Amino acid sequence: MWLFSLSTGSVLGVPLAPADPNPASEFGTSLAMEGELLLVGAPGADSDRGAGYLFSLANPAAAVQLNKVVPTGAVAGDNTGVTVALHQGRALLGCTLDEGGLGSVKAVNTRDLANPTPRVLAAQGGTSELGTQLAASSGLVAAAGSSPGNVQLFQASNETLFSVITPPELPAQVGALALNGSTLVVGDPFNDDQALNNGALYLIQKVTVPLVFETVAAKGDFAAGAENCQFASFGEMSLKGPLAFSSGLTGSGPGGGK
Repeated sequence: MWLFSLSTGSVLGVPLAPADPNPASEFGTSLAMEGELLLVGAPGADSDRGAGYLFSLANPAAAVQLNKVVPTGAVAGDNTGVTVALHQGRALLGCTLDEGGLGSVKAVNTRDLANPTPRVLAAQGGTSELGTQLAASSGLVAAAGSSPGNVQLFQASNETLFSVITPPELPAQVGALALNGSTLVVGDPFNDDQALNNGALYLIQKVTVPLVFETVAAKGDFAAGAENCQFASFGEMSLKGPLAFSSGLTGSGPGGGK
């Protein structure tokens, strides 16, 4: 992997390579960036078990490998990392030959790579080799397999499948996927409308994620950090950064009535 300066076109630092190089790892098959993180797929690593390598680009001229991401339970032949994405603190890795060829996408928390227990985005509706194509944006994860010609949409927050999209006339195999906000683009490389295998794109709008409601605090709940106190009422709230809210407290503790 080479990093380039967009302003000068020059190479930054030395070429990136895994800290544990092994034959036929296919390092560089896929890549994704988010902020200062770079995820590189190596589906041939460790007898095709595959892996993702996470780098910090805080200093692009001296990138640092943070971890080798191998989801717990991955076995030889899974092809983990044939596609990758980074989204909302998750490393997403396409595992096209997982589950006997059905495929899956494994989501690993990038903030806890010491324990890479994955959440699994599983294939639905007879799809094979899910994870052949992968994209993520704005709380959405779009994945497709080698067949049939559909795109499966998952919520990034909890890996739940909420929609399967089948564009009209889409052939057995979906091409590349791209997501930007609520817009999904699906490639159809074998479309024959203009000429044999001339190809086409499907533009799909608006793709939206169902709202997921989670109770953060409720009246009567124990107020963490306030001894023997419960929430009594709620006032102003803010979502600028961490969720913050003001609350009246009740109870026998020193915070009661405050």
